[in-house]
Amino acid sequence: MLGNADRKSGLFWSQKPALSGADLLKMLGHCTFEKSEYRAPKASFTAERHVWLTRLNNLRIVCDDITRPLNEQERQLVLPLPYQQVGDFTYKQLRAALVRAGRLPDSFRFAGLSYPTEAQRESGKAKDPEGKRLVRLPAWQELRRGKRPASKQNGKALQAQPWTDAPRLSIKLRGC
Repeated sequence: MLGNADRKSGLFWSQKPALSGADLLKMLGHCTFEKSEYRAPKASFTAERHVWLTRLNNLRIVCDDITRPLNEQERQLVLPLPYQQVGDFTYKQLRAALVRAGRLPDSFRFAGLSYPTEAQRESGKAKDPEGKRLVRLPAWQELRRGKRPASKQNGKALQAQPWTDAPRLSIKLRGC
């Protein structure tokens, strides 16, 4: 019970193994719709990627009184933008990128946003609807913030390309 003469064995030096397998699955909840499936974590890269792609696919613009989705070139242009932002990605930032690239005229609008009327603008009570958040990627931002000091130590700038290289986290345990 107290161990042998090497001083690092016995009751006080034993350690439970790390969570894995069935013990880890006991901590996960089940999906609301598919009771036999486990719930996906909100703060995972794939969940945030799904949210961004869904928002991008559902986004509609109004240009010359014609409502349409983004075309393939516009979509490819804006796909990496939220991953390069420090904070939330807004409609205003999306507009700036599309206009700067020459893909859309400055007169286009986003469908689904409540733009102020002339009377509201003149009275000064108008709030810019494009200042609203389009998408937020908190787990990616946290990962990016955590990787930045290590990348600066190596003398390389962190290049975020999550659409091709999904981040892989590795945990190193220190020995006693």
